Amino acid sequence: MIHSTNTSIRLSGSALKVIAVLSMVADHCAYYLMEHGTLFYEVMRCFGRSAFPVFAFPHSRGLPAYPKPDEVLSATAGICRNQ
Repeated sequence: MIHSTNTSIRLSGSALKVIAVLSMVADHCAYYLMEHGTLFYEVMRCFGRSAFPVFAFPHSRGLPAYPKPDEVLSATAGICRNQ
């Protein structure tokens, strides 16, 4: 009998976004509402600093591996133009 040792956790993009939002809220609450320099403050800030990589990972998965520079510039210009 073969046993699978694959115990990886699969999270959807929505679940990752929720985790990122919660960590960002913890970061902002610690910054604005807690006394700086305490252990709990530092723990919440460290947890909160994970928000950007968690947000960026699903976004980077949707990008092509080697985009052409002119495509990146035109997409960026299109985003800036719509604002």
